Amino acid sequence: MKSRFNNYRFIAHSSECLDSIILDYYTHGFAVFEAKTEEAFKNTLHNLNLKETFISNYNKIFHSDGISKDGGNQIGGLMNGYHPVFNSQNGQQLHTDASYSPIGTVKTSALYFESQSQIGGETILFDSCNAFIQLFKKKRNLAQALLEKNAFQRKPTFSHIQDQYIGPVYKISESGLSTCFTLDETANWRYSKINFDRIQAAKEYLENLTENSDYALTFKLKEGQAIVFQNDKISHGRKPYKDTGKARIVKRFLYKDTPSIGSHQ
Repeated sequence: MKSRFNNYRFIAHSSECLDSIILDYYTHGFAVFEAKTEEAFKNTLHNLNLKETFISNYNKIFHSDGISKDGGNQIGGLMNGYHPVFNSQNGQQLHTDASYSPIGTVKTSALYFESQSQIGGETILFDSCNAFIQLFKKKRNLAQALLEKNAFQRKPTFSHIQDQYIGPVYKISESGLSTCFTLDETANWRYSKINFDRIQAAKEYLENLTENSDYALTFKLKEGQAIVFQNDKISHGRKPYKDTGKARIVKRFLYKDTPSIGSHQ
């Protein structure tokens, strides 16, 4: 199965070119567009009919200083907070947003780069679903282990937080294939004892595809650019960065719905 990133040519669309944003989103799993201000970014999301925002209980507790009234998060540039990623300049391994929620809870993620670091901070994308289809074609017995209901755990990163996800890594439903493929510190790939060896082999196969393959893509977004992507089909991460002047600040919105063009009622 070919990657959705094949034949992708990086272009930051004008925020007014909604049809181009939509086309990239559904063809490649993501789209990049220009937004001179945060207000312009939010207006574009509104024009894409993205309405139902999501904020996790985890972020309400550990990132309360970075949550805006309209449902957004600020990543970077914060003096307080305990979030291990939002308050850190470390790299972030591949993951999907809404760590402890069922697959497909958050369908769309959107990031606006209010400011960017001079060193590092590149965006990493992984075509998780098409990589899984490739695994299924090559080694079906391994792929099937990742569909089992207790195949995987996303564990809490603080001992006094009880939130967790236990379920499949991939899910097939009426809306197609979706995923929570994750390699960050919340991921417990050793949770299932029933299909342990098959799950480890499947993880190794997919992990190999995250590097030096057509299923992986890395690029650096500039200040004033934004990305919107399919959170339930594309895993994402970032390279470590270093603030050398003003802080790297990213505004994030998570949505339970997907982009469309039409009525804004």
